[in-house]
Amino acid sequence: MTSQINWFDNRTDYERYVQQDFDQRRMHELEISKLKVWKGYCVYCHKHTEFKVSVGLYLGENVHLREGLVCKKCGLCNRLRLLYKAVEDSCSGLPGLRHKKIYVAERLSNFYLRLAKRAPNLAGSEYLDPALKSGEARLIGNVKVIHQDLCNTSFQDNSFDLVVHTDILEHVAYYRKALSESFRIIAPDGSTIFTMPFLHDRYEHVIRATISENGVITHHLPAGYHGNPLDPAGSLVYQTFGWQLLDDLRAAGFRKALIGVLTDLQLGFTSSNSPGYEYMEPVVFMATK
Repeated sequence: MTSQINWFDNRTDYERYVQQDFDQRRMHELEISKLKVWKGYCVYCHKHTEFKVSVGLYLGENVHLREGLVCKKCGLCNRLRLLYKAVEDSCSGLPGLRHKKIYVAERLSNFYLRLAKRAPNLAGSEYLDPALKSGEARLIGNVKVIHQDLCNTSFQDNSFDLVVHTDILEHVAYYRKALSESFRIIAPDGSTIFTMPFLHDRYEHVIRATISENGVITHHLPAGYHGNPLDPAGSLVYQTFGWQLLDDLRAAGFRKALIGVLTDLQLGFTSSNSPGYEYMEPVVFMATK
């Protein structure tokens, strides 16, 4: 039933693909944004469903549906369903997913709970407090939550078949160290699969803030924050990524670094626009050790 994610290791082929039917897709997305409900097919539920339309911010006639189009059955939005599909596909379907050792860098989220239903060998964590050491735990509500710093986890080498995170890397000041740490804890032939805001029209990252060794933050652009359910102040954005990310992944040791895109309105995978990020296709990243 479902379309397949199209994977690219370079900008030229990616741009050639996404330019197909571009204007027509944007017109249809604008029409969807005016609805309350969009009928489609959920790649997590594996059945037809209704997506609740949540438009988000407008830029002229451009709509931001990346967090919208929420499946009424599983509660996963556009971005998270695409990430889930990439994870399931990388495991060759549900049977393979059940046998993979997976680490996802969240624990108190609907995405974690949904993935846990399909992947019994799943480890999850949150970044709780810089004063904690990776591997330490706190009780939040009635859930024992493990703290992990993506730059220095407590896991052994080659621990996981998959390392998954969603819109976290832009909040990691030393993101290259996080990429190297992912490489370390992934087993040979394993992969990391993740999402983050992506500037498709530039190579270099936009560095918004940096932090010194003694913890002093320097803002190079006006401070930007994203919502964080564990911190009412939100999470500071240190950088927004461009195509340089694929080279960063290769420099971290990964033998293959890819960007995946799937534009499919019936699956609820649409482009997005929001202030500070501009236009963005429904994309996901994967790097293989």
